[in-house]
Amino acid sequence: MRRVLRVVTVLVGLVLVLVGIGAMVAVGPDDTITSGKHPMSTTMLAIATSPELLQYYGPKLHVTAQSTTAKPVFVGVAGQADADSYLADAPRDVIDQVKVPWSVHSRTVDKAGTARPVKPVGLDFWIVSATGKGKQSLTWPIANGPYSIVIMNADASPGVSARVSAGLEIAHAFATAAIVAVVGLLLIAGGWLLLRRRSPASQQEATQPESAA
Repeated sequence: MRRVLRVVTVLVGLVLVLVGIGAMVAVGPDDTITSGKHPMSTTMLAIATSPELLQYYGPKLHVTAQSTTAKPVFVGVAGQADADSYLADAPRDVIDQVKVPWSVHSRTVDKAGTARPVKPVGLDFWIVSATGKGKQSLTWPIANGPYSIVIMNADASPGVSARVSAGLEIAHAFATAAIVAVVGLLLIAGGWLLLRRRSPASQQEATQPESAA
């Protein structure tokens, strides 16, 4: 029974080491899980997220967008009510779900009309935004409440095409993963030493002479 417990200890330690190392690789020293760059495009005026998508209150959100056309790109975060009001009459793609490693489920909202909103740059309802040619990045500590990420051309013209990456920065994630891996190593070492160590009863049985028949 003791031997079984020692084997289980080693196996649990191995699992913890694998989980810890895997998490360390995933988050990296910057504590951020990122999706990598992926192409996103639409013939509509904007790409926006649904309020259900941002449900991770607390972590920092990192979004990077780089236009694949000659047009400068705009990326911004706004309260859901402000984003809906701004895009009320604009046809757009709405992202409802993003799965790891990268699978996006979106729907097109084009029944509201074909109105072109004013240029997004400089509007005061954006909580944080970035615009221009080349790579545009923003960081935002996700707050409690419905919010939306909006990606569009800086001139509010239709036909948005960009390479986009998103990440969540979780405080102390890398250090926590490292601690899990270290605990796993200690369990493996302890279990292995116990397996190699013979119990006194076993040693006594090994040294006792066989009884004469």
